[in-house]
Amino acid sequence: MRLPADATLIVLGAPERQAAEDPPEQNIAALVAAWRSEALPIVYVRPAPDGPRRPFGAGAAPLAAETIVERRVGAPFAGSALGDTLDAFGATTLVFCGDAAAMPDAARAAGVFGCHAFVVADACWSGDLAEFAALLAGEDAKIVDCASVLGAATVAKARQRREAMRRG
Repeated sequence: MRLPADATLIVLGAPERQAAEDPPEQNIAALVAAWRSEALPIVYVRPAPDGPRRPFGAGAAPLAAETIVERRVGAPFAGSALGDTLDAFGATTLVFCGDAAAMPDAARAAGVFGCHAFVVADACWSGDLAEFAALLAGEDAKIVDCASVLGAATVAKARQRREAMRRG
């Protein structure tokens, strides 16, 4: 698996999430750490203040400089500034984790938006590979595991770094 240097991690907040020691929560924290390490963009999507809300897990909590988008309805792209935010980043590849219930709509919308979409199945609350395969059948999203994405994230900006070193 390869990710481009504009690969954007989308952390979909959920009204119900698991305890910090559960594998999906740990995988989300690992993805966030990898994206931060590589200086790749991260966008947190959460329900609007008047909707159900729980904090992101400790290892995946947004930093002050990171982008948070609030959604007014269930689908991450609907009723939110997510599309405009991704345009500003120049994002072409989206990597989704978090709320499993939002994944089908998120993956579908990413395709309509013109982006490649990856759903990290083992970094989703209440999700598994078979479930996502059924839900996303016919969509442009690819279902992946956290280990594959972590490996790809560590080299996503390698070409940019090599070019910068040659010029510098």
